[in-house]
Amino acid sequence: MKNEYRLLLNRQKKEERKARTHRICTRGGMLEGLLPDTIILNDERFKAFLVKTTANKFGRNILAELVAEQEQEDAANSADTDPQDGEEPTAGTEETEPESGGTLTPEPVEPVAVSNGTNAGRTGNGARSGD
Repeated sequence: MKNEYRLLLNRQKKEERKARTHRICTRGGMLEGLLPDTIILNDERFKAFLVKTTANKFGRNILAELVAEQEQEDAANSADTDPQDGEEPTAGTEETEPESGGTLTPEPVEPVAVSNGTNAGRTGNGARSGD
């Protein structure tokens, strides 16, 4: 039984790693698709870009709103499913206003310097020339 338990844990960990890798690749691809100029940035500058554009009050407010929407959607979906094995149905969550008072205004952010500062080799649709 101990061996079966370890096998089940290993299988679960493998599935979690696979899902995480897929999520990281998918989201990274989305980011590069929306912001192709980030492709030329080294890891340090890319991290600086992410920090300066997302780790501020404006970015945190947007994330909080999206998380609240997702939680409400998940609660509504779980309330729609029939309870199994005597489980109680989950009630939906109440809609709440963002903590900032509901108004989102961006904070000023300093631009990130890019090493060569050019978009050489790029076409208007974000694809590289010659692809």
